[in-house]
Amino acid sequence: MPIEEFPQTVANVTQMGQALFNALQGRVLQMYPDPELRKQALNTTAVEGTRGWKIDKAKQGGKIDAIVALSIAMRAAIDQRASFQGWVMTWAKSNSGEIWFNDKLIQGPREAQRGDLGSVHPHKRSEPFTTEADTRQGRAKAAKWRKAWTDGVEEPDTRERSLQCTDVKCGQKWAATPRDYDATFKMHWLDPCGRHAGHPMPTENGYRVLEETAKPKTPAAQVTQVGFIIRPDERDSDRLWFECQICGLNGNHLATNFDKFAARHQEIRHSA
Repeated sequence: MPIEEFPQTVANVTQMGQALFNALQGRVLQMYPDPELRKQALNTTAVEGTRGWKIDKAKQGGKIDAIVALSIAMRAAIDQRASFQGWVMTWAKSNSGEIWFNDKLIQGPREAQRGDLGSVHPHKRSEPFTTEADTRQGRAKAAKWRKAWTDGVEEPDTRERSLQCTDVKCGQKWAATPRDYDATFKMHWLDPCGRHAGHPMPTENGYRVLEETAKPKTPAAQVTQVGFIIRPDERDSDRLWFECQICGLNGNHLATNFDKFAARHQEIRHSA
């Protein structure tokens, strides 16, 4: 295996940190689970300089050798990108229905497939295209076969639901699709800056689904009161959205003392 020296100069260190930062920010780096690498990643911090980001220790005594090696590998992968020979194919269809693949006729009348194009009228150089299943089983059986494969297949549920941590000291909420419930809860629990940092994972589900089915939003009813159009505030049930019918003043106010506010507004602004 060829070995090449990589001096730890200011420029190289900045390029290493910037390469790793871009890979993490763009989410293009995939790695296998490794406790030691994760431990060293938590000991690593990013320091922004005039040329970009650099890798440094979050605290003295912590090891970050594996992260430094990873950043060097990221830089080497960018400088020496692997390439492969391209695979070029051509596909064309003529006005008469002939299909050509890599300059070879793969669909057309039998005379055209034999290459005797001069003796075949252009309007006769096409025939209906059939699938392999239709050819072997016939159209009716092939249709039943395709229906048996496609019927009853449910589309994956991609609608987000609201989740909440069941820890009484946390109660944080977040949104996720059903297939990401466990993954997003694990990210929440293992967040090194979160409330559960250092605590073991719960043996049972530590979250609950707040919204299992979609609830259609119905517009709040509007009423007229003391010269105001009011309706319940959509974001806070304890407040009312209002609009004055005379001057157009609008906003939201506590529902408990809205009557006093409305009377005072009418007295000061519209007493005449």
